Amino acid sequence: MPSEPLDTRCPYQEVTKSGLRCGVAEMVYTSEFSTEEVSVEICLKCAIGRIHREVGCDKVGGKTSLAAIGICGRVGKEYAMATCEPFCTLGKRPTTLELCQACPVRNEPVVQDVVSEARALLDRLGFAEAHDCLNEAQLRLHAGKSDECVSKSKAALESCMRSILVKASSPATDGADMPQLWKLVKEETKLWEPPVDDHLKQVAGGLASVVQGVGALRSAVGPDHGRTETPPTYDSYAGLALHCAATLCLFLAQRWREVSQPSK
Repeated sequence: MPSEPLDTRCPYQEVTKSGLRCGVAEMVYTSEFSTEEVSVEICLKCAIGRIHREVGCDKVGGKTSLAAIGICGRVGKEYAMATCEPFCTLGKRPTTLELCQACPVRNEPVVQDVVSEARALLDRLGFAEAHDCLNEAQLRLHAGKSDECVSKSKAALESCMRSILVKASSPATDGADMPQLWKLVKEETKLWEPPVDDHLKQVAGGLASVVQGVGALRSAVGPDHGRTETPPTYDSYAGLALHCAATLCLFLAQRWREVSQPSK
């Protein structure tokens, strides 16, 4: 009987033409054997990946350093993990699998499910850019890159609205900002026809305002404007932007599917 496939899932894994790549591997330039490529064996042992798989918390990032082992005097496809340093972005401290298993503050499964469900539906509908931006936003949040998380969250929502407008054969949206896209979605599609009542429209509009507002905040305080430090509470803003963007992308995608594919 064939053996069960090994579970090496990790949000930092990236599949390339040559194999697996670790998104948090640090290149150690003092060694010619430094690499970002990983093997299944390394991913199985990596504490960062194990925390994501076994604990299910999306607040853990960190870094690893990897080295390729020479085969017959040449660098081959064998790798060794030199260091693995999990970091809790919630507690702002290094962590371990054991600490995470005992942590009383676990990531709420509902929030995690909303992001995952939104990505899955965007993928099924062919909204590739929105899906990728939402995925990148979550990875940036895991890695503690709050300003990039906000930017990607805002981009995911904008792309979702653009994709719906394109599929609805609406006028070109080049150059339209988020408020303009939101207005076009309301005016040019059937997403707001009954049974979507005024109260639900107000809630959805509020979510869009939050993402837009956090995006504006990012522009005001982020490194793009010459600042080298972000406010101490900025991680919470990033999480707010991601969760609002995911919730709104999921709602818009579900409504688009309902009005464009009523029998499904």
